[in-house]
Amino acid sequence: MNLEEWNLENMREIPGWVGPVILSEGACRYSKYISWKRLFINAQIDEEVDGGRIAFSGGAIGDCPSFEVKRENGQWMRYEIEMAWTPKGEPVLRLRNYSCWDLVYDRISDGTQIDEKIETIYDLAEYLERCLP
Repeated sequence: MNLEEWNLENMREIPGWVGPVILSEGACRYSKYISWKRLFINAQIDEEVDGGRIAFSGGAIGDCPSFEVKRENGQWMRYEIEMAWTPKGEPVLRLRNYSCWDLVYDRISDGTQIDEKIETIYDLAEYLERCLP
């Protein structure tokens, strides 16, 4: 799949999740809120892999240990993350679609391998839901 073929019709709903919501051309996000916790899955076209395969990543932020899950070099990895702060003590924000602000998070761990089989976006959603306390 390439950028010309990208559209929301290619992305399916995940039961119990909100989305897909377009973040930018070739990128969208799913979210699920549980109390003060937010699970997220980002899907975007990775032009460097298989001529434009859709790459997934996800994680959890909020009232829980915040983490990011990402596939790197063929292996799923889990990284602890925390909010990014400016030297003046303000949160770092990223403007999305000229109208919305996203908080930026930084990795604070070297990461650990995930031994579970995650092949589809549904596998990733199930994994994220099981990770919450």
